[in-house]
Amino acid sequence: DEIVVTGTLVRGIAPPGTDVIGITRDAVISTGATTTSQLLQTIPQLNAFNTLQFPAASGNIVTVNRPNLRNLPGNTTAGGSTTLVLMNGHRLVGMGVNSTTPDPDVIPTGAIERVEIVPDGGSAIYGADAVAGVINFITRKKFDGLQVDGHYGFADEYHQLDANVTAGRDW
Repeated sequence: DEIVVTGTLVRGIAPPGTDVIGITRDAVISTGATTTSQLLQTIPQLNAFNTLQFPAASGNIVTVNRPNLRNLPGNTTAGGSTTLVLMNGHRLVGMGVNSTTPDPDVIPTGAIERVEIVPDGGSAIYGADAVAGVINFITRKKFDGLQVDGHYGFADEYHQLDANVTAGRDW
């Protein structure tokens, strides 16, 4: 049998005291999200649920979309927020020199296999930057072929076009 360890969670065993919110690949596709921020807007535990997310300023030069579970303070400072963002169980590098917070928008939705969210405090395991919880983006491990996705939106004097291409070879 195969054993897959993601961060500190063993697949199939829920952490004590909390429920892990899982978003599968099919759910990612069904949201129609073209960016990771749009995907996160579909999660009720995030303060951006069902609202238009916009970058929070972190200085006068750099902006970043920061996920914030439970809407705890600390989301508008240049330092880390109270929600830890991981990719495949590893911390992401902070974006820019003025901020230590990673931007989850660097992960394209076409590369996401699933998202695991621990909506309760994870500071005992991960440290102070996981007081509100942890969001772990699990990327696709195997992909063979070419997939092109596109989205076009329009309104009065408004047009939006998003596209992504996922290509890979499995051997």
